[in-house]
Amino acid sequence: NAGLRELRSIEDKSGMRSLSWLRFARALAGNLVDNSRLSEAETLYEQVHQGVLEHKECGSDSFEALEVLNGIGELRLKQRRSEDATLVYGRALAGMRVLQARHPDTFDPDLTREKSAELLRRTASGSVPQASARFQLEAASLVALNGLGNAAVQGKEFVKAEDCYQQCVAGRKLLLGTEHEDTLKVLNDLAGLRLREKKPVDAERLFRQVLEGNENLLGTNDPRTLNTVNS
Repeated sequence: NAGLRELRSIEDKSGMRSLSWLRFARALAGNLVDNSRLSEAETLYEQVHQGVLEHKECGSDSFEALEVLNGIGELRLKQRRSEDATLVYGRALAGMRVLQARHPDTFDPDLTREKSAELLRRTASGSVPQASARFQLEAASLVALNGLGNAAVQGKEFVKAEDCYQQCVAGRKLLLGTEHEDTLKVLNDLAGLRLREKKPVDAERLFRQVLEGNENLLGTNDPRTLNTVNS
């Protein structure tokens, strides 16, 4: 497909396992996971993870390596391997907290929610690979925390899932704002947890928050809004 052709083009220009190749390959592997092409994603993530570990600018404790772990965690969730997902997301979160403690001087205290949202969009597209260190670490840490919550739900560890989701909601509201799509995503996850816990009143309240946010952000006809309506 187009993604694989672009990956080969980058390989021809800068070499396999160059930093640009690794970043594009990681994004492509995530896209394969989203499209349930799990076997292909597994193979590509293995190459990317090994490449990041061996790259002179990266290593096992680098942000690049921890981002790969977040992607592998999502793959494990899609494979219904909740214990493996918990291990991978746990490693990612622990590593990011070490980086946050190691480099507090790189954090930008003036980072606004608007800048955060724009950085998230542009970083995801690959146009800003070196966005604010504070933003990158906090946003990626919250991805890992959300993933840990999802893995806990798969494993029927609802108390643990609750703790992860609540921390993630608080963090994303602070970093991105109440009606950012990632904040709404974890609120939707929390609403789903309430249904599993047989708390329909709480679930309905949360789903209404998500629905209102999606309508404001995406419009009434967006598939994500319609999915919330059907929840």
